[in-house]
Amino acid sequence: MGRAKKPKQSNKIAIYLRVSTEEQSKSGLGIEAQEQLCRQACDRFGLEVLGIYKELGISGKVPPLSRPEFIKAVADAQKAGGKIMVAKLDRLSRILHQATGFLDGVYDCPEIMIAESPGASMLELRLKALIAQEERDMISARTKAALAAKKAQGFELGKVGRAVAHNKARESTEAAVNRALELRKQGYGWQKIANILNEENFVTSRGSQWSKQSVYKRLAMIS
Repeated sequence: MGRAKKPKQSNKIAIYLRVSTEEQSKSGLGIEAQEQLCRQACDRFGLEVLGIYKELGISGKVPPLSRPEFIKAVADAQKAGGKIMVAKLDRLSRILHQATGFLDGVYDCPEIMIAESPGASMLELRLKALIAQEERDMISARTKAALAAKKAQGFELGKVGRAVAHNKARESTEAAVNRALELRKQGYGWQKIANILNEENFVTSRGSQWSKQSVYKRLAMIS
């Protein structure tokens, strides 16, 4: 038997979006900003959006082919004979050899398009990949230095980390509850409220998605 023929190259594009936990609140890195940048590029080049694939809370150090949503994007783009688009190269990976590997076709993956710089040369993209890795290394070094300073001051790092995580979870939950209250006043049902919270990237205090039961129970606690 001969090899199955690959589908002809189409104008379909799978848009892949990614944020790590730390990046979700940073300007220019949010899911909405990434999607807007990608859609603008699609409109400019007349590309048909095959689907939106959102990876939330995933570090740029995790290999792309180990990420569930990226794997789906690859499969769907291959089936349609299309490409994959990311807003910026560091959304694909912050590790140099991974990013350049995809650009060089080392991996079994459709062609990658960068919405931020669709006409960039390979040299420019390699420089961007190098800068992304350098930024990651600098952030890691600053974090380690800050923890070492705290430890030298007598702080118990485990307790400090848990306290920070607890405060972040509490603030996130409060924001979600306030949003849920607004939606409830507008007449939305429990399932619809849960769907909207998940679409807007709100998570529960445990970091999971909202369900109609969790929305009902949480609002019942303050009614």
